[in-house]
Amino acid sequence: MEHVSQQATYGRADHRSESVGLRRFDGIGLIIRMATGLVFLYAGVVKSIDFEAMLLAVHGYRLVPAFLERPIAYGLPWLEIALGLLLLLGLCTRFAALGTAFLAAVFLVAMGQALARGLAIGCGCFGGGTGGLSWLDLARDLPLLAAGAYLAIRADGPRRLDRFLGSGQAEPAGGEQDPPDGPPELRGWLRLAIPTTLIIVVVAAAVGVSALTAGGPGTNQGVSVAGPARSQPIAGGSTLPQFTAPALGGGQISWASYRGGPTVLVLWAPWCVECERELPIVTSVARQFPSVRLTSIVTVVGQEPGPTPTQYMQLHGYTFPVALDSQDQRLADAFGLTGYPLIYYVYSDDIVARATLGVAPASVVRALMRQIAG
Repeated sequence: MEHVSQQATYGRADHRSESVGLRRFDGIGLIIRMATGLVFLYAGVVKSIDFEAMLLAVHGYRLVPAFLERPIAYGLPWLEIALGLLLLLGLCTRFAALGTAFLAAVFLVAMGQALARGLAIGCGCFGGGTGGLSWLDLARDLPLLAAGAYLAIRADGPRRLDRFLGSGQAEPAGGEQDPPDGPPELRGWLRLAIPTTLIIVVVAAAVGVSALTAGGPGTNQGVSVAGPARSQPIAGGSTLPQFTAPALGGGQISWASYRGGPTVLVLWAPWCVECERELPIVTSVARQFPSVRLTSIVTVVGQEPGPTPTQYMQLHGYTFPVALDSQDQRLADAFGLTGYPLIYYVYSDDIVARATLGVAPASVVRALMRQIAG
């Protein structure tokens, strides 16, 4: 009898130890679920506030066709918000966890290819204007991928609404999980209906809003350009594409009007640090060559914090013409913009003598202007 009693005591001790271990795992899972849900909820809310920056971020990665950029820019923030709320509520936990893991994997692939291609873009992880893309952004998404995978494998845990739907998880040792409420048929239908409805609503809303706003102001903004998009700057000896675009301050700028004279074309952004250093050099040297005309294209406005183009021109006292690129960066793509500033030194017959990227010293700028001036 004493032996049996000792076995029962040991059994109860093992059971208590197992229960403590399970509760510890439950606590860890709850922390991971809440933290992941908050990250996705915050990211989605921030992105949804500024659609223009979100559209620029989607476009900057250059992964999808142009007709998909607007639906993705509209739909992705709301999908993140929905997944974040589901995780916080513990509702359809496995579906939400798989969704967050999938998005984290997509973000990792997108950032990895952008870094490998040397694209000069911001991360866009928490809206526009978050700084340049770096490998740290890639490393930051790895825990999100791991968290989503963990929650998808172990979708049970405390403080969740899934118990009302009968999530199908095995009841933990000790019988501490509450039994699911409601008829089994209704619970099974809800487990399928909730995530399906969520996907349909987000996709339909994104496509619908995108279709309604696609023709609105700010999409192409009167910009037209000949030729395809390029992944690299146009090489010397090639012809620059013809374009027309709205001019800063009113009117239009047409590249055709510059034919017949040597021209320097600068592609810049008002938040670009390298532009702050190079534009004074270019404008100063240009005064030494009266026959060389200076014009510019301002693009990706608003991707980073900074002044507007008008404020920038007034701040520095610049008077050279400025063409405004469209919101979908048609000019930037056509001219192969990969960094700032991108400057084309062009002969009078539209043939490129050379393109420089970033900060070039005054001696190089002077030599190139002398070359195109003849």
